[in-house]
Amino acid sequence: MNLENKTNPDFNVAVVSTTIMNPNKAGRELAEEAVKKLGKQPDFFILFATIHYEEHGGFKPLLDSIWDVLSDKTLLIGGNASGFVTSEGCIVKGAVALAVSYQNMDITIGIGRGTKRNPKKAAIQCANMIKKDLKNRYKNKFLISNISGVAFPRVSGKGNVPIIKSRILAKIVMPILKISQKLFQKGLGREQEVFEELVKQLPDFYMMHGSSATGPVASNYQFFNREITTNSVICLAIETDISFKLNFTHGQEKLDVTFKITKISKDRLVVKKLNNKPAFPEFLRLIKQIESSIDPESLITNLIQLPIGYYKNNREVLRPLGIVLGNSISSMCKIEKDDIFVGYLSPDKLVDSTYDVLPSEKPVFSFMISSSIRQAIIAYRIFEIQKKLKRYFEEVPFLLVYTVGEGIYIPNEDFYYLNNSLISVNFSKK
Repeated sequence: MNLENKTNPDFNVAVVSTTIMNPNKAGRELAEEAVKKLGKQPDFFILFATIHYEEHGGFKPLLDSIWDVLSDKTLLIGGNASGFVTSEGCIVKGAVALAVSYQNMDITIGIGRGTKRNPKKAAIQCANMIKKDLKNRYKNKFLISNISGVAFPRVSGKGNVPIIKSRILAKIVMPILKISQKLFQKGLGREQEVFEELVKQLPDFYMMHGSSATGPVASNYQFFNREITTNSVICLAIETDISFKLNFTHGQEKLDVTFKITKISKDRLVVKKLNNKPAFPEFLRLIKQIESSIDPESLITNLIQLPIGYYKNNREVLRPLGIVLGNSISSMCKIEKDDIFVGYLSPDKLVDSTYDVLPSEKPVFSFMISSSIRQAIIAYRIFEIQKKLKRYFEEVPFLLVYTVGEGIYIPNEDFYYLNNSLISVNFSKK
């Protein structure tokens, strides 16, 4: 959609999507439609595509056909995602693009490689590329990051959490994953470490993050101009006179279950004891004691709907269970506190929470990132979310993308690496 207003006559936004699986046709359609809606070449172009193109010729022809249309002056970043919502539809198989053209804006992009092997080094490499090209002409600074996510086989199906019952195997899984990260860059994404270092390197920028990873073996790709890469961090930095606000929500029900972590691994990923008892049996015991809408018989198959959580600066931060390792439970990223509660992710609450990240005054554009776990739990009710967003935004363009990890940072406050969340940046008039 072409957005033009009297306050910002040259601020143009186009959100375009396609479900065409032929990558050559899909890429050309996206780029041509974006240029048509903008009425000019975009300054930057953010591309998200589902993993299905890997089975239909790959991402290279998708990118090549986009660059057949775009100017060499356009900057492009992106990655694969598990789905998107726009005013035109809810897509789980296809591609979407966000294109922007605005005269009062300086933009630069950066890339850092080897995020699983050395997350800090990758973040510094990316930040240094951005620092080199900053103009510092505008006070409002915003950065979008896309970081390579998890990359190892996972159990398929809605709501499943891998459970390793063998205590011997459970003890060697995490060490093997760490070795795999270093040697083969396979395993947990380490996005939290990358994002935290980006914050240290670029503290004046408001930041919004989404991790790329989808598919039965959690494949992930990042797009950097004409390049297709993986195990990388990609960033787009914007300096502008347009104002914006960041926010996040979970929409979870807080259950009447609390406990204290009394033994945890050094990297704070594997919880070994809760209340001085083996973690997983104690977790199940506490859950089964409460009265709720959760069916105890199907509890284990719905663990993904029962994240643990803690408070950071009086805001709730959730951590889904990653793998059950014998009597221990692991998270996909760091559990920063010891005092823990349990949440319940119900489709009703997740749908209703959509409005929580929208400002009272309608913005001129909104970009949202949400967890693929929420997408799986909501399922077909994603159309209700689209309906809510269309009712709120009317003719204002918006884009919601589903990823496997999220994060925000607000200068002089704190950074939040998130799971199971919905985050947004809403751009306002000058």
